[in-house]
Amino acid sequence: MRKLIDAAGFRADARRNATHLAELIAGHADWRTMRSRPGMALLQELSGLSRTTVQTWCRWMERAGGLLVVEEGTTPRYAPDRLRPGDANLAREWHLVTPAPAISWAPTHAYGENPFPGACEVLSGAGDGQGDEDRRSAPDSSQLGPVRGPGQQAVWPLGRNPQRRRDMLTAVQTLQRRHMVLRWLSARRCRSILRPWFRSHWTVADVLYALESAPDGTEHWHADRVRDPAGWLEHRMGFWLDAAGAPMPPRSAMLAGRAAEHRARVARDRAERAALGAGRSADYAGRAAAARAGLLAKLRAPRDPASGTATQAASRAPASENSRPTTSLLTVNIGY
Repeated sequence: MRKLIDAAGFRADARRNATHLAELIAGHADWRTMRSRPGMALLQELSGLSRTTVQTWCRWMERAGGLLVVEEGTTPRYAPDRLRPGDANLAREWHLVTPAPAISWAPTHAYGENPFPGACEVLSGAGDGQGDEDRRSAPDSSQLGPVRGPGQQAVWPLGRNPQRRRDMLTAVQTLQRRHMVLRWLSARRCRSILRPWFRSHWTVADVLYALESAPDGTEHWHADRVRDPAGWLEHRMGFWLDAAGAPMPPRSAMLAGRAAEHRARVARDRAERAALGAGRSADYAGRAAAARAGLLAKLRAPRDPASGTATQAASRAPASENSRPTTSLLTVNIGY
């Protein structure tokens, strides 16, 4: 990085600031993984520069190819799917790589329109020192700077199960682009840990759900920073092992079973309602036919005038002897 800064042809103060920040970032790197995450606040405090200057030179080193972005950094407000309210912000994280020799890009808003005659910019992923088989760091997310260059990372469908070794590797790379902790592991290491679940017809979506939830639906809480990514992955997936140590049915299979039971229950209820409605319709039709037949029979029957006169006469006849005291008593009571 120092050679890159010297070759850019900056002024003495600009060269001094860029070199100081590069040394600070390198001093806070983990030399086993070549990753550094000091944070903007710490760089600003140690360098004595303003936040804008620190950000400007960090972006310059990223575009020049000296720093490869692994984690852009975010807050719970802008990443509610990864952070909960009250969690600490995620600092920007870089992977230290060897830049290409003839690259330079200067912050024009700070040092003029053309800082030096040979200024140029390199496409992301070109000359970043990472080959196709480089396993020093996990593949990055599509929102961040690509590790292997544009168009070289295949995306595995979330709802499909990988069975072949190559498919499992592609599925793991898709997982790493979607889960931050898995980026600390190589794709082959993740594939080795997740192979039993992939063999049990688990999908990428099932693994993502299992990393954040237990089989009963309880969500895991992040109490502290993950220090052992491989152990963390094995621990989280261990919740989805049965008593014999075999992977449990994936969540997609559980959801499919519940959906099948729901569809069968709905079909059964519909059949029962249809049968009950058919029985009611048949009964109603029979009773209506019987009622119509009885009414027609009464209407068509011949009338007997004598019986009708006798009935009217009987209805108009005076009350019997037994009813007279009652009528009289009622009359007396009413009169009294």
